[in-house]
Amino acid sequence: MSVKRVLGVTIALSVTVLLSGCAVGPDFLHPAAPEVGRYTREPTVLRTVSADTKFGRSQRLVNGRDIPADWWRLFHSPALNSLVEKSVVANPNLQATIAALRAAKETVAAQQGKYFPTIDASLNPSCPM
Repeated sequence: MSVKRVLGVTIALSVTVLLSGCAVGPDFLHPAAPEVGRYTREPTVLRTVSADTKFGRSQRLVNGRDIPADWWRLFHSPALNSLVEKSVVANPNLQATIAALRAAKETVAAQQGKYFPTIDASLNPSCPM
């Protein structure tokens, strides 16, 4: 194939690709986001049926209420409270996490060094006798 023919085919393909980007047209409008007021399509019930537990009370659901940061305390379970406290104590803190990320970044930088050329030199002096 000649150079002129390859150049012509390349230009024709480039023009075709560039013009296909305009296929939607300048009058395209993004569709509006749907109106959503809750997570479910049907309205949620505000009260559950009684539970088959020790006290058997039904739960009340309140829309828009904040959940406390220590939400597990709402269960009034000493075992659960103890488990969460142990897990918080056993987990690394923010400074340890930052140090681990810094070490990981340095390891990546050290491994990327293999992509660069290396220079080796040696010297062996000798005296004629």
